[in-house]
Amino acid sequence: MKGMASPLNRSPKIALAAMLFLPVFGYAQEPESKQADSYDVLLHSRSLEDQHAALTTILQDQQKYVPRIQQTLRSYPRLLRTDRVAANRAVYLAALVRDPSFPPILVKHLGSETVEFHECLYSCPIVFALAIYASFGGWEPPANLDSNLTTVTDLRAEIEAVSHISLKVGDIRDVVQGDFAEQHRKEMQKKTEEELIRLAGPSNRSYDMRLLATEWLQTSVTTSKNRLELYLLAINEARDASEEYRAAVYPAIYRAEKANVQHDSAAPTEAANDVYVGILDDAREDLRGEKTKAIEQRLVMPAFEERNGEWRAITHFRIRTLKWTVAFDGKNLGQVESQASSDEADQINSEGSRAKQTILTPSDKVPVVGKPSREFTGVSSLFGLESVRRPLVVVSKPYYRDPDDWKRTQPQEEVRGMVREAIRKQFPHVNRCKDEEIVERDWKFPDSALQFPYAYASNKNSFIVAVKLDAGDCGWGGNPEDPTDVFVNQWFLVAADHSVRRIGGFDVLLDAGDYDNDGRSELIFFSVRSENSDVYDLLSDNFQKKSELEVGYR
Repeated sequence: MKGMASPLNRSPKIALAAMLFLPVFGYAQEPESKQADSYDVLLHSRSLEDQHAALTTILQDQQKYVPRIQQTLRSYPRLLRTDRVAANRAVYLAALVRDPSFPPILVKHLGSETVEFHECLYSCPIVFALAIYASFGGWEPPANLDSNLTTVTDLRAEIEAVSHISLKVGDIRDVVQGDFAEQHRKEMQKKTEEELIRLAGPSNRSYDMRLLATEWLQTSVTTSKNRLELYLLAINEARDASEEYRAAVYPAIYRAEKANVQHDSAAPTEAANDVYVGILDDAREDLRGEKTKAIEQRLVMPAFEERNGEWRAITHFRIRTLKWTVAFDGKNLGQVESQASSDEADQINSEGSRAKQTILTPSDKVPVVGKPSREFTGVSSLFGLESVRRPLVVVSKPYYRDPDDWKRTQPQEEVRGMVREAIRKQFPHVNRCKDEEIVERDWKFPDSALQFPYAYASNKNSFIVAVKLDAGDCGWGGNPEDPTDVFVNQWFLVAADHSVRRIGGFDVLLDAGDYDNDGRSELIFFSVRSENSDVYDLLSDNFQKKSELEVGYR
């Protein structure tokens, strides 16, 4: 079977594969003149960092991108001839997004001459994607598929092979043999999954080492913690004569998907290594539409969970009672205990409501920081709420320290100058407005239009800086990708080596702390998102990953 090849002895093929290995790993041409959106970035960018950010954005609002993906999939055979990389990246994204409208589109291409005899001579993106849908997405292949097509035969064999995948660590010698593999065997045995992924990725210019690392992943992935990173390996696939790289990365993804399914089907109990992060907040649901100085009652909103090294937003919280550590500014402020109500709807987070648990701890024992203010009123200010107590982060384990020691600061002019340059590069096309009408397009805004409302410094000589661009009244806000949004600041990381990159559009930093005890700080931001919702963003892995939770207060 082509997708999951029999054990390979790669040494005779190295020369041929190297000769046919495409320059620059076969990347598509990157747009130059206009600011690309997340979908364009994912299909065309060479930057792994930009791809990861784009993929995160797409997964957070999948339905927004479904029509775009559908359009690309419909054009797949034609697009293979003009932009092969973008065509296949769209297929890999479709496998990850898993919308039910995608398989019928892909199935139609199984009989395409371009697909069957050019793209699918060996391991095949469409076969891979359909195998994902059949194995993990509840899709059943139509009974009337043409069995004379090689692609159909391969699809059925692939689905059967996935059903027999085990999550036990395999023997690399069952996958690859030869002098090259044996020469590096001890070296590869010592590497973590994350190190193997980096070695298999596009920053490695050695085809042979990329392939070998991917083959090790094919036998060693046992959890879903790096599922997205494995998909990014497929998105940045190394091309060779017989598609050996694909034949290795596909099984690695299947293993991660199987681990993900097994994890999601586990019983809803608090596992020993799981960490939950919540928000201790005023009960904004008690707002009745009239002007209110402050709300007396408080609650705990379960917000994020970390399992197998991966943070995600909580959509449905099933734990009934929990004791939390209140964390702020690297300090332990005390403990609170919370309990779920009997109403199942009270444990669901959505853009219209939020999960909420009653606080059992006496109110005079529940920590408070500062006095009520407008800073964190969010969307509730539109409905009469004039002030709230500062929301506080609570953690299900006593993890509160901030090893990066982020502290409020006033950025020096050198730092502000680097951020000014960065925001101009990030947003080259900005409109100036008046009374919600555009009065100047492609506005070359002066330095005086930029304000720096927040800045924090770490003990690693790095800074995060919020920038506010005063472009006039452009209308209602809540769009984190719009530099003119009045409800959002653009935040930039200035690293110790003076490199600068945007980390997102947020309003205000809520707290920083090592909530999973891995030695690195996570940061949580608070922002207004719409006329009915606020959003909490948790940034982790040195700002490389983001988990977003949008909630309302009905």
